[in-house]
Amino acid sequence: MSSKKIQELRQIVRDEQASIIDRRVVAEHMMQVLVDSVAEPADDDPEVLGLRQPWKDRLLAEIMSKGTSVAVNGETLVEAKKMVMERRRLRALLDIIVDETAHRLEKLAACERILGDNPGFHNWGLNGYTPEHLLAMVLPVGSFKWTSTGKRPVQRPPMSLADVW
Repeated sequence: MSSKKIQELRQIVRDEQASIIDRRVVAEHMMQVLVDSVAEPADDDPEVLGLRQPWKDRLLAEIMSKGTSVAVNGETLVEAKKMVMERRRLRALLDIIVDETAHRLEKLAACERILGDNPGFHNWGLNGYTPEHLLAMVLPVGSFKWTSTGKRPVQRPPMSLADVW
């Protein structure tokens, strides 16, 4: 990560002397720098290798392969690396949102970036939410989520959207 540049931007965001509009613009730019500084995964990255594996449940794989574009025999290297890169960029933004030391403007900029980068939230339940709404709904450390397999604690650092909201 370009931590020196991010630290400089963070100081500007926290500077109460600057106008709120300038600080908000700097926070948005900081999120861009943060996302751009995420390193591309290596070919032998465990997450990439996991995506390249074929499905273990062959019966389900056969059912899903008929008429769908699901990669039941594993993703290509290029697609797997692209998916891991997108996940890492999302995680970098989620880290800012759950960081107790981050300024509110940084968190709002991260929420705004998540909403802007992911217009496909129609299947996730965030339609119509603003960054302020999302920030107000962040799950604190020690919270639990109910899933189909039962109650589970939210992860820190967050690995997915479900660990934050």
